[in-house]
Amino acid sequence: MNKFKTLSSGLLLAAVLGLSNQAQALVIDTFDTTPMSVSGTVPATSGQTIAPEAIQGYRQLDIVSTNGNVVINTNTTPTFGALSVSNAADVISQTSVLWNGNNTGLFGGVDLTDGGASTALLLAITSIDQGNVTITFKVREKTSAGGETATLALTGLGVGTQSFLFSSFANFAAVDFTQVNKIEMIIDAGSASDLTLDMVETNQDINLPEPSSLVLMGLGLAGLSFLRKRKAA
Repeated sequence: MNKFKTLSSGLLLAAVLGLSNQAQALVIDTFDTTPMSVSGTVPATSGQTIAPEAIQGYRQLDIVSTNGNVVINTNTTPTFGALSVSNAADVISQTSVLWNGNNTGLFGGVDLTDGGASTALLLAITSIDQGNVTITFKVREKTSAGGETATLALTGLGVGTQSFLFSSFANFAAVDFTQVNKIEMIIDAGSASDLTLDMVETNQDINLPEPSSLVLMGLGLAGLSFLRKRKAA
């Protein structure tokens, strides 16, 4: 009986510790609280702007367009809490979203892997002209780590939250994702195309127990206890 109690206590303790130690997603940007707008027919920039919802508190927007006006916005109606890119007819644009501290690099070098718990980048797309928008991510490590850049080009994207493994980045093996100095997202949008992004972050550890699994474990232990009591009676 004492052995059963010890086993039960150990399993429950492991379950509780597993739940409490689940990795939290590292938010790169939610676009929630800081209104920003850049538009024009020539290269334009917001410069590094204070944005508390962005990683380390700064964000920079840059655009280049052809043939006419393009507008990029964050935190605006009707896409509150999102980044939107909208091309007029016959306009082709390239938008850069840069997370680089205050033009000094991400302080200390950010660990995108959260000590190995996070393995992928998550991108939440609210709306997109599928097939007419390409998103490219560039992750640059600290100069002291080598200054290499890993690149991931995404095409054919649809609506929804999508996950992309760090290991799928070109040059991944040469880049230290635990010492990231700069993150850039480049949006190439074709004529009359639109895109709305809700969030950019990393994933949580998918190998740790889910709450539903912990409940099932608890029910199983309770059942074992009940059977032992019946047998003892």
